[in-house]
Amino acid sequence: MIQLQFTLKDIDQLYRERTTHPHPRVRQMMEVLYLKALGLPHQEICRITRIQPTTLRDFIKMAALQPSNSLISIDQAVNWLLMKRQFVRHLQKNHRQRSKKRPSGLKS
Repeated sequence: MIQLQFTLKDIDQLYRERTTHPHPRVRQMMEVLYLKALGLPHQEICRITRIQPTTLRDFIKMAALQPSNSLISIDQAVNWLLMKRQFVRHLQKNHRQRSKKRPSGLKS
């Protein structure tokens, strides 16, 4: 399990950002990290925020990779995660479309 250390200043910033940040995904991540800073177990955080355990782990991993848990660069990490997921969806969609098309010379 990844252990994150939060200062009182970090907790105060998480508390503010979880409701005031302009991007909804960042607000969600700040909410998750705020609950994590309060010491809630992962199952409880997932239940409260209505996210999947995989998403919770992604958020915690991103926060752990930030230098000294810098909350400023978390915004960039969330943007990267959103772009990654969008790219994966694009690849999956194109793969399904290509697999439905058969070359004209083949019989079913």
